Amino acid sequence: MKAITAYNNLCAHYREASDLAHANTISAWFLDTQATPNGRAALARTQAVVAKLVHNMAVDPRVGEWLDACEGKFSDPIKQRNLLLLREGYVQATAFEADFVAHYATVQAASETAWRQYKPTSNWKAFLPKFRDMVKVANEEAKILGNLLGLSPFDAMVSSRERGLVMADIQPIFDNIQSWLPDLLQRVMDKQRSINYTKMPRVPADAQRAFNKTLLPHLGVNMRSIRLDEAPHPSMTGNSDEVLITTRYDQGNWFMGTLGVIHETGHGKYQLGVPKRFRNLPIGLLEGMTRHESQSLFLEMQVARGLPFLSYLAPFAKAQLSPNGSDSQWSAEALYNLATRVEPGFIRVDADELTYPLHIILRTKLEPMLLDGSLDPADLPEAWNTMFKELTGLTVPEANLGCMQDVHWPCGLFGYFPHYSLGAVMAAQLMATLRQQVPDVDSQLAKGNLKPVDTFLQENVRNHASMRSE
Repeated sequence: MKAITAYNNLCAHYREASDLAHANTISAWFLDTQATPNGRAALARTQAVVAKLVHNMAVDPRVGEWLDACEGKFSDPIKQRNLLLLREGYVQATAFEADFVAHYATVQAASETAWRQYKPTSNWKAFLPKFRDMVKVANEEAKILGNLLGLSPFDAMVSSRERGLVMADIQPIFDNIQSWLPDLLQRVMDKQRSINYTKMPRVPADAQRAFNKTLLPHLGVNMRSIRLDEAPHPSMTGNSDEVLITTRYDQGNWFMGTLGVIHETGHGKYQLGVPKRFRNLPIGLLEGMTRHESQSLFLEMQVARGLPFLSYLAPFAKAQLSPNGSDSQWSAEALYNLATRVEPGFIRVDADELTYPLHIILRTKLEPMLLDGSLDPADLPEAWNTMFKELTGLTVPEANLGCMQDVHWPCGLFGYFPHYSLGAVMAAQLMATLRQQVPDVDSQLAKGNLKPVDTFLQENVRNHASMRSE
């Protein structure tokens, strides 16, 4: 077989498998936002069937034959990169049996459904059986990947979220942060005691929903390519044609829901920014979760919490949410003070930029213990609460403010959390570079003009997709 024929066969096969996998992406979104309680079990069965079909396509023996026919035949860097990614995907897929893949999808859906049911009341005891099942299959997945890659189970999961990255690379960074962070936290909190914080005005959830949909075009998003819904945990899913984002609402803190929208929009703009010539190819898959989180945290932490952009957002929000509200309560300065207030809290997604790493360090210490069996799932709340108090000084009052707050572990997403803090570091580096290259970026943000930001990110991040790993 000619190499170019084999390459074209690989690309066509990959596109078909990707389209099929996208059906499960939409199914997961539907489960998150629309499904009725009685329909979840049937939807979970559907997801398992589709997952098995996608896996069978991934391990089709013809894929191996086509890859062999292409070996060393192309000098074009795009084809070389596609073939490298296809080979990696094929090798990893063939390490798993189709029945395991289907079983994993079934367990995952059941665990997430239980989490949604029992999180609001912190009913850890009722959630535990499904979570124990999830940890068990995640452990099996991690061992299989670890054996394949020559890594520990946890390193295998970390590396699966960001190619080639392991805890030996990450831990020194976390150790460095932990060495100076407590002192910095204390100094910042001491300094902020002199600030007179304005109480966040109450805003009905319906008004927040309407406002956030109005805000999306101001974030530079094509409204024909994005949808916003409500879910227990903020999220983004989709492909390079459409992204589906969710947030949650609190009448006592409207800014929380808006920051959730902005964070997930950062993910979405990265997804939508894949160059058209890379789409529906392995190279069009975005390069790792560190980079993905850098894009969401860039928009949330570096842009949306900054005074320049808040100078634009504050009057816009007041006009939409509280036209007759107090000017001082809705001023950019008041919102900036609240957005940058440093104060230990229980919820990771609501954390300020300085306390956020503590949430990640906690999870990164507990995850390996869950995967290697040294921490029984039943003992997770006690371990979490003890370690959280050591890190923050706070006593966790109930599980939904502790180990039940995130959707990641109920979905089997182990090895994901370290990439949040690495993404935050990358986001800060990107903003420093942006300010060097575009000196007037702050004045543009104060006008609500995100075009200089989008141009910078498109040229330096989005256009590369998975072409580069470094």
